Amino acid sequence: MKAESARSYSSPLRAEQAAATQARILDAAIDLLQATDSGDVAIPDVAARAGVSVSTAYRAFPTREDLLAGVLAELSRRFETIAGAIPTTLDEYPESADRAVRAVYEVEPLFRALFATPVGRELHRRTAPQRREAIDDMLTAELADLSPQQRRRFVAVAHLLSSSRSVLLLKDYHDLDAEDAVAAVRWALATLVDGVRDPERRGDL
Repeated sequence: MKAESARSYSSPLRAEQAAATQARILDAAIDLLQATDSGDVAIPDVAARAGVSVSTAYRAFPTREDLLAGVLAELSRRFETIAGAIPTTLDEYPESADRAVRAVYEVEPLFRALFATPVGRELHRRTAPQRREAIDDMLTAELADLSPQQRRRFVAVAHLLSSSRSVLLLKDYHDLDAEDAVAAVRWALATLVDGVRDPERRGDL
């Protein structure tokens, strides 16, 4: 009984310790990524920054791709905490720009750090189908009669307008602050939604 009791207590404790160690490693990786323009961060450097052994870091993240995938997951968590739930209707879509654009500005350094690495860009690209599917679901719920071509074009443009990289372009190339970017993206999405709802304008899509 004592052995069983020890196992039942030690297992959750080990899991807690492992999670805490993983969080420290991720925080260290994020700090280092944000400190370099190249995104060239090695796991031994991350281990040193986190105050753990290199072997411990490799147990948590066996490859650099695994580490960056962990960084992307943390970025998504932070973004979603600020941005809130993904919109599920076309009515909600333009208004969702308010929190989503502000979220990009809030976690901007982490976005830039991730995009600085080829692996990070590829990992982020792999999340595109999920974002496209969310937009497509909104269309299906209201405008199921759209042709496949109209649907594909709408989803592509809507995705472009609401993407984190487009928001950063508004800041970098046009000096828009968060308020200006929110207004611009919200207006563009509202205009796009109005257009796809209008049968005559939809014919040009």
